[in-house]
Amino acid sequence: AEVTLCQFSWAKQYNQDMFAALKADLGVDVENVVYYRDEVHYVVMTPKKASLIDAGVLETKELDSVNSDALQLYVRKVLAFLQIPAPDDDRLDAQLFDFSQTRRAEKAAVVLHRHAKSKLLVALVGDALLEPFWPQGLGINRGFLSALDTAFAVARLDKADDQTLLADHDKHYKACTGLRLRANIRSFNVDPASRYET
Repeated sequence: AEVTLCQFSWAKQYNQDMFAALKADLGVDVENVVYYRDEVHYVVMTPKKASLIDAGVLETKELDSVNSDALQLYVRKVLAFLQIPAPDDDRLDAQLFDFSQTRRAEKAAVVLHRHAKSKLLVALVGDALLEPFWPQGLGINRGFLSALDTAFAVARLDKADDQTLLADHDKHYKACTGLRLRANIRSFNVDPASRYET
């Protein structure tokens, strides 16, 4: 039966009846649910804080007041509702993560050369550059793109003045965060022009 389970990514606005039933039947109010099936069942959902408090998952309004037993029960109810198998024992690895605040770097890179014989590019890539909302699957995408952007900047370090290099790198950072990508991913290379729409 597990082999026939389909993976899904559902958002409340696109599947209002199911999310309304989830709330009416279980008191569970979530914005989205994502399900991937492989060797294990992987489910990500974005519950509303009030729903967690009402279910006793959060004992106070503070995010560090998690009742682990209530969280396990909350997740098991959702899995049963969605007909996703859950382990019978304590192997259910349910955790809460706070996505209410994400961070992003003000600058993608700087060039240092005060105390050195040559210039040094210091750049952030991946999650250090932009903390992703990982249920969307953007972290690894932006990780690869920002690593390629940085490799391109390193290759140009001695060919462009600092201001131009950093302005271009910042432009590529903005394109990366917006994921304005060209359609033909097979043509992607280290040059950002091969990857980003302009």
